[in-house]
Amino acid sequence: MVRRGEKAVTSPPPRQAPPAPLKPEDDVRLRDLPVLRQIYDELGTVVSLAEQVHRLSERLETTGAEVAEARAPSRETPEARTVEEAPAPAEPVPSASPQTAEEPPDVDEEAVYVLYRRAYAFVEEVMLAAREGRPFSVDVAFAIISRIVGTEGATDLLYKRAIYARESEGESHGFSAAVITHSVNVCIYALRIGEGMGFDQHNLVDLGVAALLHDIGMTRLPDALIEKKGKFTDQEMAEMRRHPQYGYEILARLGQQYRWLADIALQEQEREDGSGYPRGLRGEQIHEYARVVAVADFFAGLTRSRPDRRGMMPYEAVKFIIQNQRALFNQRVLKFLLAKLSAFPLRSYVKLNSGAIGRVVETFEAHTMRPTVEILYDSQGRRVRNVQTINLREMPILHITEVIPEEDLPGRR
Repeated sequence: MVRRGEKAVTSPPPRQAPPAPLKPEDDVRLRDLPVLRQIYDELGTVVSLAEQVHRLSERLETTGAEVAEARAPSRETPEARTVEEAPAPAEPVPSASPQTAEEPPDVDEEAVYVLYRRAYAFVEEVMLAAREGRPFSVDVAFAIISRIVGTEGATDLLYKRAIYARESEGESHGFSAAVITHSVNVCIYALRIGEGMGFDQHNLVDLGVAALLHDIGMTRLPDALIEKKGKFTDQEMAEMRRHPQYGYEILARLGQQYRWLADIALQEQEREDGSGYPRGLRGEQIHEYARVVAVADFFAGLTRSRPDRRGMMPYEAVKFIIQNQRALFNQRVLKFLLAKLSAFPLRSYVKLNSGAIGRVVETFEAHTMRPTVEILYDSQGRRVRNVQTINLREMPILHITEVIPEEDLPGRR
């Protein structure tokens, strides 16, 4: 087994407790996140999104016991995670310094995308083994996620890959899109949230592996159910809701060492208010990692693109969650979803209201919806000869209207 400090990790590191919860007096209120005010300023809404979050923030402040804690549920196994008394990680504060497309300078994009493909191949193989009732190992997953976590800038690139990838016609409703690609993307979103929450490298690796395997119970569902496009019948919905239990049973076979993975698969559809399934757990009864995976899973579903339509843009998904689903999720996790999954990742392509198309080369945590854009194509789709860089913070008449997948750039279709 490879130990801490060695270059490669092929088996899980010693279990460590997730970071301790914030103390009420240290908590940064949701209202302090600039992205929320910016979403409202940019998009507008009949009922002020900012005021909704302000009221939610007040409720959290007056009920300290309800503030989300990084606490694992009680376990019967000695491997169980428990919360140790330790200093809470600091909340992220919007940075005045920008993040640019050249930071970090030594990121090998192709090497990072190879890690995405390796993660996909791992999930594909494990899902096939689970379907066929064959044994499988999760050691490869720990090695892959360790490489991702240990590579500076990797989650930024993978976030862009996950958000803007379009499924092919053949896979749009099949198992590969609904389960395999989805699982890899949930892993990426969960890692970014975990980074914001202050998880150390070992906790991030555990979280990432749990996210990769959270939907393994789907392998026991019939293909017709997974591929169905219309509304589920009551009977079909009841069967779909069994997949967390199926996942638990599959992962429990890995033995006591990985029982925590089985617990997270069982709890990823539980909700803070007790409305989830299969057990109707609420609040602190839900493992911290399962809380993160739940939010990442929901976000992935909203932003997933099909051949016939684009998924929601990140800010649209954020707005939907805040307006319609906020009571279902842990508020601390939700706060870092907002902070870490920014509207427009570096190197992504966007269209402005002028019709011009450019590439995001600089972002600002305090102004995530107004990055700096390098203009590549004019409003007629012609490649510009003299590249112009526009800081949208300084150009209030311009704003981004949509994201453009790289394959849809002018001249590439």
